[in-house]
Amino acid sequence: MPKVQIRRPQTLKAGEKAPWYDSGASKSRTYFDRESEPIHLHIHDVAAGAVLAVGPVPSACSIYIWKGTVDAEGAMLRAGSSLVVERGRAVALAAGAGGATLVAFRDATPAGVDRAGGHLHLLPADDVPRYEKDALTGGSSGGLHANGECPSCHVWLHENHLPGMSDAESRSRSKFGVHSHSEAEVIFITEGSMRLGTQCVGPGTALAIAEDTLYGFTAGPNGLSFINFRADRPTDVILADGSRMDEVGFWKKMVAEPRYISPEPATAG
Repeated sequence: MPKVQIRRPQTLKAGEKAPWYDSGASKSRTYFDRESEPIHLHIHDVAAGAVLAVGPVPSACSIYIWKGTVDAEGAMLRAGSSLVVERGRAVALAAGAGGATLVAFRDATPAGVDRAGGHLHLLPADDVPRYEKDALTGGSSGGLHANGECPSCHVWLHENHLPGMSDAESRSRSKFGVHSHSEAEVIFITEGSMRLGTQCVGPGTALAIAEDTLYGFTAGPNGLSFINFRADRPTDVILADGSRMDEVGFWKKMVAEPRYISPEPATAG
Protein backbone atom coordinates (compact mmCIF):
# COMPACT_ATOMS: atom_id res chain seq x y z
CA MET A 1 0.00 0.00 0.00
CA PRO A 2 1.18 3.63 -0.39
CA LYS A 3 3.31 5.01 2.45
CA VAL A 4 0.71 7.69 3.29
CA GLN A 5 -2.93 7.64 2.25
CA ILE A 6 -5.29 10.55 2.88
CA ARG A 7 -9.07 10.15 2.76
CA ARG A 8 -11.23 13.27 2.99
CA PRO A 9 -14.92 12.87 3.87
CA GLN A 10 -16.11 14.66 0.73
CA THR A 11 -14.35 12.12 -1.49
CA LEU A 12 -15.96 9.05 0.10
CA LYS A 13 -18.89 7.09 -1.21
CA ALA A 14 -21.27 5.07 0.88
CA GLY A 15 -20.32 1.48 0.17
CA GLU A 16 -21.33 -1.98 1.18
CA LYS A 17 -21.14 -2.51 4.90
CA ALA A 18 -18.61 -4.95 6.26
CA PRO A 19 -20.43 -8.12 7.34
CA TRP A 20 -19.68 -7.43 11.03
CA TYR A 21 -21.53 -4.06 11.03
CA ASP A 22 -25.28 -4.28 10.51
CA SER A 23 -28.02 -1.66 10.72
CA GLY A 24 -30.72 -0.65 8.32
CA ALA A 25 -30.88 2.83 9.84
CA SER A 26 -27.25 3.86 9.56
CA LYS A 27 -25.12 5.40 6.82
CA SER A 28 -21.68 3.85 6.63
CA ARG A 29 -18.61 5.20 4.87
CA THR A 30 -15.51 3.19 4.08
CA TYR A 31 -12.11 4.80 4.50
CA PHE A 32 -9.78 1.79 4.42
CA ASP A 33 -10.77 -1.86 3.96
CA ARG A 34 -8.48 -3.46 1.38
CA GLU A 35 -6.74 -6.74 2.16
CA SER A 36 -3.38 -4.99 1.82
CA GLU A 37 -4.31 -2.41 4.47
CA PRO A 38 -3.39 -3.53 8.03
CA ILE A 39 -5.96 -1.24 9.67
CA HIS A 40 -9.53 -0.91 8.44
CA LEU A 41 -11.65 2.16 9.12
CA HIS A 42 -15.39 2.73 8.74
CA ILE A 43 -17.59 5.60 9.94
CA HIS A 44 -21.19 4.93 10.92
CA ASP A 45 -23.89 7.60 11.22
CA VAL A 46 -26.57 5.89 13.31
CA ALA A 47 -30.05 7.42 13.34
CA ALA A 48 -31.74 8.33 16.62
CA GLY A 49 -33.12 5.22 18.28
CA ALA A 50 -31.51 2.88 15.75
CA VAL A 51 -29.16 0.05 16.65
CA LEU A 52 -25.82 -0.72 15.05
CA ALA A 53 -25.01 -4.39 15.55
CA VAL A 54 -21.27 -5.00 15.71
CA GLY A 55 -19.81 -8.49 15.41
CA PRO A 56 -18.94 -11.09 16.09
CA VAL A 57 -15.79 -9.43 14.74
CA PRO A 58 -12.97 -11.48 13.15
CA SER A 59 -10.30 -9.43 14.95
CA ALA A 60 -10.26 -6.68 17.56
CA CYS A 61 -12.24 -3.55 16.77
CA SER A 62 -11.96 -0.19 18.57
CA ILE A 63 -14.90 2.21 18.29
CA TYR A 64 -14.76 5.91 19.22
CA ILE A 65 -17.98 7.85 19.81
CA TRP A 66 -17.28 10.98 17.81
CA LYS A 67 -20.72 12.57 18.06
CA GLY A 68 -23.92 11.87 19.99
CA THR A 69 -24.49 9.05 22.48
CA VAL A 70 -24.96 5.28 22.40
CA ASP A 71 -26.20 2.69 24.86
CA ALA A 72 -23.87 -0.33 25.02
CA GLU A 73 -25.31 -3.13 27.15
CA GLY A 74 -26.84 -0.66 29.60
CA ALA A 75 -23.86 1.75 29.73
CA MET A 76 -24.49 5.20 28.23
CA LEU A 77 -21.46 6.38 26.27
CA ARG A 78 -21.32 10.02 25.20
CA ALA A 79 -19.04 11.69 22.67
CA GLY A 80 -15.41 11.13 23.61
CA SER A 81 -16.08 7.62 24.95
CA SER A 82 -14.77 4.44 23.34
CA LEU A 83 -15.10 0.68 23.38
CA VAL A 84 -13.06 -2.32 22.30
CA VAL A 85 -14.88 -5.30 20.78
CA GLU A 86 -12.49 -8.22 20.86
CA ARG A 87 -12.29 -11.06 18.36
CA GLY A 88 -15.41 -13.24 18.44
CA ARG A 89 -17.41 -10.75 20.55
CA ALA A 90 -20.52 -8.83 19.51
CA VAL A 91 -22.36 -5.80 20.86
CA ALA A 92 -25.49 -3.81 19.96
CA LEU A 93 -25.04 -0.02 20.05
CA ALA A 94 -28.31 1.92 20.35
CA ALA A 95 -28.05 5.59 19.35
CA GLY A 96 -29.51 8.24 21.65
CA ALA A 97 -32.11 10.87 20.81
CA GLY A 98 -29.70 12.92 18.71
CA GLY A 99 -28.23 9.97 16.82
CA ALA A 100 -24.54 9.09 16.86
CA THR A 101 -21.45 9.07 14.65
CA LEU A 102 -19.04 6.24 15.37
CA VAL A 103 -15.44 5.84 14.19
CA ALA A 104 -14.67 2.11 13.91
CA PHE A 105 -11.08 0.89 13.55
CA ARG A 106 -10.27 -2.80 13.10
CA ASP A 107 -7.02 -4.70 13.41
CA ALA A 108 -6.81 -6.38 10.00
CA THR A 109 -3.33 -7.88 10.49
CA PRO A 110 -3.05 -11.70 10.36
CA ALA A 111 -1.52 -11.70 13.86
CA GLY A 112 -4.68 -10.10 15.19
CA VAL A 113 -6.67 -13.32 14.92
CA ASP A 114 -4.21 -15.21 17.12
CA ARG A 115 -5.27 -13.39 20.29
CA ALA A 116 -7.81 -14.95 22.63
CA GLY A 117 -10.51 -12.30 22.26
CA GLY A 118 -14.04 -12.77 23.54
CA HIS A 119 -14.37 -9.62 25.67
CA LEU A 120 -15.98 -6.19 25.49
CA HIS A 121 -14.30 -3.15 27.08
CA LEU A 122 -16.30 0.07 27.59
CA LEU A 123 -14.60 3.35 28.49
CA PRO A 124 -16.90 6.31 29.25
CA ALA A 125 -15.48 9.73 28.35
CA ASP A 126 -15.31 10.79 32.00
CA ASP A 127 -13.09 7.78 32.79
CA VAL A 128 -10.52 8.28 30.01
CA PRO A 129 -7.07 8.81 31.62
CA ARG A 130 -5.92 12.25 30.48
CA TYR A 131 -3.05 14.71 30.78
CA GLU A 132 -3.79 18.42 30.66
CA LYS A 133 -2.14 21.36 28.94
CA ASP A 134 0.96 22.80 30.60
CA ALA A 135 4.34 24.25 29.72
CA LEU A 136 5.99 20.82 29.60
CA THR A 137 3.58 19.56 26.93
CA GLY A 138 3.79 22.70 24.79
CA GLY A 139 0.13 23.46 25.37
CA SER A 140 -1.08 20.07 24.15
CA SER A 141 -3.29 17.59 26.00
CA GLY A 142 -4.25 13.97 25.45
CA GLY A 143 -6.10 10.88 26.56
CA LEU A 144 -5.40 7.14 26.45
CA HIS A 145 -8.24 4.80 25.45
CA ALA A 146 -6.43 1.49 24.89
CA ASN A 147 -2.81 0.81 25.84
CA GLY A 148 -2.03 -2.39 23.92
CA GLU A 149 -1.46 -4.37 27.13
CA CYS A 150 -4.74 -6.29 27.38
CA PRO A 151 -3.97 -10.05 27.57
CA SER A 152 -6.67 -10.89 25.01
CA CYS A 153 -6.27 -7.98 22.55
CA HIS A 154 -3.37 -5.64 21.83
CA VAL A 155 -5.03 -2.64 20.17
CA TRP A 156 -3.94 0.92 20.95
CA LEU A 157 -6.02 4.12 20.78
CA HIS A 158 -5.12 7.59 22.02
CA GLU A 159 -6.32 11.15 21.45
CA ASN A 160 -4.35 14.40 21.17
CA HIS A 161 -5.34 18.06 21.25
CA LEU A 162 -2.85 20.63 19.93
CA PRO A 163 -3.04 24.45 20.13
CA GLY A 164 -3.48 26.47 16.98
CA MET A 165 -0.61 27.86 14.90
CA SER A 166 -0.47 30.77 12.50
CA ASP A 167 0.65 30.15 8.92
CA ALA A 168 4.03 31.74 9.64
CA GLU A 169 4.57 29.68 12.80
CA SER A 170 3.55 26.51 10.98
CA ARG A 171 6.04 27.15 8.18
CA SER A 172 8.86 27.81 10.65
CA ARG A 173 8.15 24.62 12.59
CA SER A 174 7.23 22.30 9.71
CA LYS A 175 10.62 20.54 9.74
CA PHE A 176 10.49 19.89 13.46
CA GLY A 177 8.68 16.82 14.72
CA VAL A 178 9.25 14.74 11.58
CA HIS A 179 9.22 11.14 12.79
CA SER A 180 8.25 7.55 12.03
CA HIS A 181 6.79 4.56 13.89
CA SER A 182 7.66 0.88 13.66
CA GLU A 183 4.00 -0.04 13.17
CA ALA A 184 1.24 1.11 10.83
CA GLU A 185 -1.20 3.68 12.19
CA VAL A 186 -4.39 5.49 11.25
CA ILE A 187 -5.03 9.08 12.38
CA PHE A 188 -8.57 10.48 12.31
CA ILE A 189 -9.15 14.23 12.72
CA THR A 190 -12.06 15.04 15.04
CA GLU A 191 -11.74 18.85 15.31
CA GLY A 192 -9.71 21.74 13.92
CA SER A 193 -7.31 21.22 11.05
CA MET A 194 -3.96 19.63 10.21
CA ARG A 195 -1.30 21.02 7.90
CA LEU A 196 0.58 18.45 5.82
CA GLY A 197 3.06 20.37 3.72
CA THR A 198 0.95 22.62 1.50
CA GLN A 199 -2.28 20.78 2.32
CA CYS A 200 -4.67 21.65 5.13
CA VAL A 201 -7.25 18.99 6.04
CA GLY A 202 -10.11 19.14 8.51
CA PRO A 203 -12.51 17.04 10.59
CA GLY A 204 -13.46 13.68 9.14
CA THR A 205 -10.14 13.29 7.32
CA ALA A 206 -8.19 10.10 7.94
CA LEU A 207 -4.54 9.30 7.29
CA ALA A 208 -3.19 5.77 6.97
CA ILE A 209 0.57 5.77 7.51
CA ALA A 210 2.71 2.72 6.83
CA GLU A 211 5.33 1.55 9.30
CA ASP A 212 8.81 3.17 9.12
CA THR A 213 7.46 6.16 7.17
CA LEU A 214 8.84 9.61 8.01
CA TYR A 215 6.14 12.26 8.19
CA GLY A 216 5.26 15.41 10.08
CA PHE A 217 2.37 17.82 10.53
CA THR A 218 1.38 20.99 12.36
CA ALA A 219 -1.92 22.24 13.75
CA GLY A 220 -4.09 24.71 11.87
CA PRO A 221 -5.04 28.16 13.19
CA ASN A 222 -7.93 26.85 15.30
CA GLY A 223 -6.01 23.95 16.80
CA LEU A 224 -6.12 20.25 16.05
CA SER A 225 -7.74 17.25 17.74
CA PHE A 226 -7.30 13.68 16.49
CA ILE A 227 -7.43 10.05 17.52
CA ASN A 228 -4.67 7.58 16.67
CA PHE A 229 -5.12 3.81 16.30
CA ARG A 230 -2.52 1.03 16.11
CA ALA A 231 -3.17 -2.69 15.83
CA ASP A 232 -0.58 -3.38 18.52
CA ARG A 233 1.32 -1.75 21.35
CA PRO A 234 3.66 0.93 19.94
CA THR A 235 7.42 0.79 20.14
CA ASP A 236 9.75 3.79 19.86
CA VAL A 237 9.08 6.99 17.95
CA ILE A 238 12.06 7.47 15.61
CA LEU A 239 12.92 11.09 14.83
CA ALA A 240 14.40 12.28 11.54
CA ASP A 241 17.88 12.57 13.09
CA GLY A 242 17.74 8.92 14.20
CA SER A 243 17.09 9.59 17.89
CA ARG A 244 14.32 7.68 19.62
CA MET A 245 11.54 8.39 22.08
CA ASP A 246 9.78 5.74 24.15
CA GLU A 247 6.15 6.37 23.21
CA VAL A 248 4.64 3.93 25.70
CA GLY A 249 6.95 5.27 28.40
CA PHE A 250 5.69 8.79 27.71
CA TRP A 251 2.06 7.75 28.15
CA LYS A 252 2.83 5.75 31.30
CA LYS A 253 4.49 8.82 32.76
CA MET A 254 1.58 11.09 31.87
CA VAL A 255 -1.55 9.02 32.61
CA ALA A 256 -2.86 5.98 34.46
CA GLU A 257 -3.87 2.88 32.52
CA PRO A 258 -7.49 2.72 31.27
CA ARG A 259 -9.99 1.05 33.62
CA TYR A 260 -12.84 -0.48 31.67
CA ILE A 261 -16.39 -1.56 32.22
CA SER A 262 -16.22 -5.11 30.86
CA PRO A 263 -19.62 -6.82 30.61
CA GLU A 264 -19.51 -10.59 30.31
CA PRO A 265 -21.06 -12.21 27.19
CA ALA A 266 -24.73 -13.07 27.54
CA THR A 267 -25.37 -16.75 28.24
CA ALA A 268 -28.41 -18.80 27.34
CA GLY A 269 -30.77 -19.32 30.29
